[in-house]
Amino acid sequence: MIGFLALLVVPVSASEVTGSLCTGINCPVEGTVIAAPTASVAAGTHTSAQSVTLTATGSQSILYTTDGTAPACPSTGTAYSGAVSVSSSATIKTIACYANNASSTVASYAYTISIPATTGNSNAGGGGGGGGGSYVAPTTTTPATTTTPTTATTPTTPTTGAGSALLQQQMQLLNLLIVQLQALLVQAKAQGINLPAGTEALIGALATPATPSTGVFTRNLETGMTGNDVKQLQIYLNAKGFKVSASGAGSPGNETTFFGAGTRAALAKLQAANGISPAVGYFGSLTREYINSH
Repeated sequence: MIGFLALLVVPVSASEVTGSLCTGINCPVEGTVIAAPTASVAAGTHTSAQSVTLTATGSQSILYTTDGTAPACPSTGTAYSGAVSVSSSATIKTIACYANNASSTVASYAYTISIPATTGNSNAGGGGGGGGGSYVAPTTTTPATTTTPTTATTPTTPTTGAGSALLQQQMQLLNLLIVQLQALLVQAKAQGINLPAGTEALIGALATPATPSTGVFTRNLETGMTGNDVKQLQIYLNAKGFKVSASGAGSPGNETTFFGAGTRAALAKLQAANGISPAVGYFGSLTREYINSH
C-alpha cells in the first residue's frame, strides 16, 4: 500500500495554525503547527511611538525582550500580557511557548522611532536675561503710516562669537575701573586731597545714570556683578529709604556699578518690607517685576 502525507490547514489570523495530518494509515491525526509570534505593527521606521501587539494562537505563553538579548521558554524574558509600548528605537525579540515544553523560533521586530522636529517660538519662563545692555529705557511708538514698498535689504546680523565675548569682558573691566575710581574719589574727599580740576566731573560722566523710573530692569543681579543697572538699583533703593550705605560708596549721590554686601543687605530689607520671598538680597524675577512696576 502506498501511503501519502497531507496537511489540511485552516487559515486563522494567528501566528500558528491547527489542522489534521493524514498518513494514509491513521487519519486524521490532530496537531498544532508551531510558529513564532507575529507583531501587529510592521517593523521599520515610524514617526511616532508605537503600541505593538504580539499574537501566537494556541501557545501557553509569549515571552519577549527589548534589550537585545534572546528570550527562551519557559521563563527567560518578559511575559507578554498586553501591548508593548515602543517610544524610542528598539528591537522586540519574542518567542512562543507551547505544551510539552515545545517552543517556536525567536522572531525579531526592529523599530526605528524618528519623530520629526518641531519649530516654533520658544519662550522660556522665569529667570532673567543674559549679558550686556541689561537696562533698557522704554520708547514711544508712533503709529505706522502707509508708505510705498521699497527694495528689501538684508538685515545686519549682530556680532557673535569671540568678538562679542571679548567686548563683554572689556565692558566688565571698565565697570570695575569706574567702581575703583569712584571709591578713590570718596577717599580723596574724606582726606581733603585736592584733585585736578574736572576729575570728579569726569568720573561722574563715565557712569551717568538714567532716572530709574524711566527704564526697566531686564536681568537678574547678585553679589559680585557690575553694570549700570546695578547703579540704577542702588539709586532706587536709596530713593525708597533702603540705603545701600549711609556714607561713602553706595550712599545717596555716590552710587556705584558694583553689587556688594551693602546692595544685597538693602535689597533684602526692601524684599522683606514688601513680602517678596525669599528676602535674601538676590535680585531675581519677582523683585524685578515689583521694582519695574513701582
